[in-house]
Amino acid sequence: MRTIRLATAYQLVLTSLLVGACLGTVGQRLPETFSIPVQSVQAKAMGEEQAVAPLSASSAQRQEQSAPLPTFLPPTVAEPQRAGGLHYPFILTEQRQHAEQVVPRLYLYVHNQDEGLGNFTVHVRKDGVLLPVDAKTYAGTPGYTWPTPHVRQHLTNLKVEFPDVPATGQWEIQLMDPTGSPVGPIATFTLEPNDHNKEMYVRYEVQ
Repeated sequence: MRTIRLATAYQLVLTSLLVGACLGTVGQRLPETFSIPVQSVQAKAMGEEQAVAPLSASSAQRQEQSAPLPTFLPPTVAEPQRAGGLHYPFILTEQRQHAEQVVPRLYLYVHNQDEGLGNFTVHVRKDGVLLPVDAKTYAGTPGYTWPTPHVRQHLTNLKVEFPDVPATGQWEIQLMDPTGSPVGPIATFTLEPNDHNKEMYVRYEVQ
């Protein structure tokens, strides 16, 4: 019995020594095992941060170099045009109103640099309604709208009156060529109620 107890005691001692040795070995290896990945991760993260900064700077430089420079163009002057982008061969050089209390009256002068031009007429619209006009301009030496030198004396080669049309409202006058095509811009007059200036004057010159 004593021999058995001694053997058991020796076994317990050996077991304790083995367990202690194992624990000591594990304790020595644990710091190495956990410290290596942390250092490698930190080193890797630092390497990535150092690498990202130069790439971002170079990328921004490439974008700045590739961006197109602004182009500055000289200003342009638009030519006079009518609706539709077409040019009129005549320009409206004068538009006036003068005293007339009886009937609406229109004087027109169509000319080039030398003399009056014939066979032209006008479209006259009163508040959007086209009024009949049969008269045409005559060529050569023009007449006058007033017999004596005065502020209301102008050259003319066409006269039209509208005795049956109320004067109050908007009047639109446009030059038409012998074929009935518009060849000049519209001149607009607005006559007020009891307007004392019912005489309208327009002058067109070929460009």
